[in-house]
Amino acid sequence: LFPQVGLNASVAREKLSPTTFGLSPSAFPLPPNFNLYQVGPTVSYALDLFGATRRQIEKDAALAELRAHELDAATLTLSGNTVLEAIDLASAEARIRAADDIVALDRQNVALVATARAAGSVPDSDVILTQSQLAADETLRPTLDQEASVARHALAVLLGRAPAAFVPPGLRLTDLTLPPGLGVSLPSRLVHQRPDILAAEANLHAASAQIGIATAQLYPAVTLSAGISSAALQPGQLFNPSTLIWSIAAGLAQPVFDGGMRESERQAALAGFRAAAADYQQTVLDAFRQVADLLQALVHDADLVAAQKRAVDTAAQAVALQRYSYARGASGLLDLLDVQRQYQHALLGFIQAQAQRLRDTAQLLVAMGGSPPPELLSAAH
Repeated sequence: LFPQVGLNASVAREKLSPTTFGLSPSAFPLPPNFNLYQVGPTVSYALDLFGATRRQIEKDAALAELRAHELDAATLTLSGNTVLEAIDLASAEARIRAADDIVALDRQNVALVATARAAGSVPDSDVILTQSQLAADETLRPTLDQEASVARHALAVLLGRAPAAFVPPGLRLTDLTLPPGLGVSLPSRLVHQRPDILAAEANLHAASAQIGIATAQLYPAVTLSAGISSAALQPGQLFNPSTLIWSIAAGLAQPVFDGGMRESERQAALAGFRAAAADYQQTVLDAFRQVADLLQALVHDADLVAAQKRAVDTAAQAVALQRYSYARGASGLLDLLDVQRQYQHALLGFIQAQAQRLRDTAQLLVAMGGSPPPELLSAAH
């Protein structure tokens, strides 16, 4: 937008002939070789009459904004994936603890049946059944350990650490809390802070500026320039008034015939703008779909967590009652093992439901651009 100012300085050793200027060598003899010293400033200014330069600056600023939002999107994705892997790790470790509790119950059953068998009140088959159940439940631990290792290694990579040397901080599902007051609907303006939507807006802005650039190229371009310098054969003669050389010029360039190239470039810019607008619309629609899916998932997650909690409580009471009944000979071993399997499934299902609810909540925050809504922050305070 501003004039361009430069300073030129040069020294050259030259040889000229008068015939170059249409003169006779005998009438105008010149020295065979000479040194030419020249120094002086130059100024040029392109008049932005039709806004090409301004729209180019606007386009570049929009593209810089686009790259910044792409960086924000990458950072948000990294943060979201880190949270999800941390939840997966906490979930795997919670299920490991649950599996250990289940194995502990199995061992209590083995001890209970062994006591009853010693007293002669149960057959050997009950001992074998309890030992078989214990062996089956002990197979849960290796699979869960592998899941925890995979989550731990993925978390290490997301944090930029070597998996072998990474020791994650102790994290339990109970350490993670849901945002307060997260309802089934949120203001649509919250979605606007998503980096992908902001990047699509910046891309649309750049496409709009490109139309202005292509349109300005259809009209004349005017350039002003000026220069002043001093040229002398000896350095001491520089800046002598008689050695000054100056020029002032104005240039105008108007396309007359280009085979329709500039008009085609303008039409291409218009088509690019329509494509950017369609991409922006699709990005916004995808964002609303993702948020709607996650909001609905949170409703189902809350129902599932409540149902699984009731199942765990009921199954735990059933196990206690069946153990008491079996110890007194009022029920069979199969009844005890059956209610214990129900407790096992309910406990693992409850942990998985809690983890899924946390995952969906984290994904919702990512879908909203990474920042909790102001309404939730005020509710938390």
